[in-house]
Amino acid sequence: ISDVVNGELDITAVPSEHSMFRSSGAWVTWLEDSGTELSDGEWGIRANITFEGVDATYNVYRDMAQVTSGLTVNNYTDTDVTNNVPYTYAVSATYSDGEESILSESVILTPEAQTVYELVWDDGTSEMGFNAGGGNYTAVRFSAVGNDDLIRIKWYQVGDGGAFYLKMWDDSSGLPGDETYSTIVSGGVDGWNAREMMDEQITLSGTFWVGAKEFSSTNPFGLDTDSDSENSYFQIGTGGWEPIANSGLSGNLMFRASLDHPEGGTISLDVDHMADWNLVGLPVSVEDPNHMSIFPDAIEGTLFSFGNGYELQDDLVTGSGYWLRFTESGSSTITGELLGSVSVSLMTDWNLISGPSDAVLFDNIDDPDGLIIPGTVYGFGNGYEQTDVFEPGKGYWVRSTGNGSVNIGAARSGKTTNPLASKLDNTNSISVYDAELYFGVNIPEEDKLSFSLPPKPPAGGFDIRFFGDLKVAHDMGVIEIMNSSEIIHISYNVVDKNNWILHDPLTQKDHVLSGSGEIQIAGNSEALFLSKSNKDVVPNTFVLHPAFPNPFNPSTQISYYISKETHVDISVYDIAGRLTETLVNDLKDRGSHAIIWNASNQSSGVYFIKITADDFSDAQKVILTK
Repeated sequence: ISDVVNGELDITAVPSEHSMFRSSGAWVTWLEDSGTELSDGEWGIRANITFEGVDATYNVYRDMAQVTSGLTVNNYTDTDVTNNVPYTYAVSATYSDGEESILSESVILTPEAQTVYELVWDDGTSEMGFNAGGGNYTAVRFSAVGNDDLIRIKWYQVGDGGAFYLKMWDDSSGLPGDETYSTIVSGGVDGWNAREMMDEQITLSGTFWVGAKEFSSTNPFGLDTDSDSENSYFQIGTGGWEPIANSGLSGNLMFRASLDHPEGGTISLDVDHMADWNLVGLPVSVEDPNHMSIFPDAIEGTLFSFGNGYELQDDLVTGSGYWLRFTESGSSTITGELLGSVSVSLMTDWNLISGPSDAVLFDNIDDPDGLIIPGTVYGFGNGYEQTDVFEPGKGYWVRSTGNGSVNIGAARSGKTTNPLASKLDNTNSISVYDAELYFGVNIPEEDKLSFSLPPKPPAGGFDIRFFGDLKVAHDMGVIEIMNSSEIIHISYNVVDKNNWILHDPLTQKDHVLSGSGEIQIAGNSEALFLSKSNKDVVPNTFVLHPAFPNPFNPSTQISYYISKETHVDISVYDIAGRLTETLVNDLKDRGSHAIIWNASNQSSGVYFIKITADDFSDAQKVILTK
């Protein structure tokens, strides 16, 4: 055996008949060993096999009729076929004495045009089954590129047999609307099933829904609980449609739809935008890629890519992401040639990218070298927000471990769920708009990249993060804020047994965080200091908060808390230990205080700020850059 070319599991080849598995015991069939937790299918292991000393040629049969003979190689391409029509193939061998062998086992193949694409939200693996119950409904939302022929519908069921109504609906304000198709299907197998839809002559544009009305005999449909795209719904009786999450479970119901968008066809996509800064991309191929042609409502001259910092651009390139500014919210219609997938080059560290003409689940990004760091895919709304779906016309940040390329919209390369996401379960959090920070959690140094945040938006955009470009902090942290509104509303949820102090150096106010609640701070606040309190209300101790900004030029603010009236000394020393300047030498009241050090007369370098108050003494390093 030579040249093994594939080792993946083909989950469409069910039930499996040829694939075996062995761990430490005896060989068993994969169908038997996979059980209900794993997908059935055939191992996609292929080999070129050469028999030495055997003088034979090969013959190929299609639908029991010979289509070629006398082959001396072990591959054949059949061009005399029609797309979307299934054919049954088998082969035989003819030996040197003219005798022909019996036919091999047959395989059924269905040729498709390259313009056929599959709409999918699940990652291919069912973690559990979901039943709405007899007389009730399930539905999954999809979006067609435009004027596309429906080729087939697939569904994953848990268990053999059963029956249900396979149904389709149009869209009505984001929910299933009028029924457009209904038929009874039965006799399904455990795993993936398909119904060919070409003969129904259904053409689709925009949003549509696929799902089922269940009988009491309907087997559960597969539910992928690793992620939830919020496109799966259910309805009990004549009640309203509800997202799957309202059932007590969350995930993607495992229905899929394959459509054919004619090659060379032109599509139009509506891309929404907010007022101010947006992350955008080019989801189609166009003749004029100028940003004012693509987004005519944008502010001219505000298109920025990311390379060595933000770089001003005139034109958009497919696969790249950009910052673009608008005066008000609205929508842009982008017309061009369909992009089924895009190849994107990545550089080490952060990259600003975009996807093709259709929404793509992050699990469907082909990343053969494992470049994308788990947990570092971000879109932008009111702040950075993690996402697992690439929407057409939007830009996204990803962080890469090295240089290379990925393909967005290509065949699945395997599950890419974030193994570190559970570290933030049941963790203290602070939320502002769509952005969320976590605290009281200790992340190992080797995992911190998965909790890092992209570069800050351009001036005028909103951003909140811990110093060091992180979204997590352990016992304390400096929260950096970019904001243009008058008031910032901060929601918090403290789940541990500690009280936390959020210090606002602008107002010198300490906010005690315990349980859940909301506080307001002034919109011009640029930093907050978060620290753990070991007491029930306020810390009965002295605290020197981190200087901000640091590094700085030429001024930085030093904030501190004292638990009683006492004499305070704050002095600055250079790296040689020489006293440079005394900032405070006075009696201070109990509470929070702040002082600005203006180092205009000092040279660049490292300095130490030391505080002495009562029996308390602490120091911190600051860096002056000029």
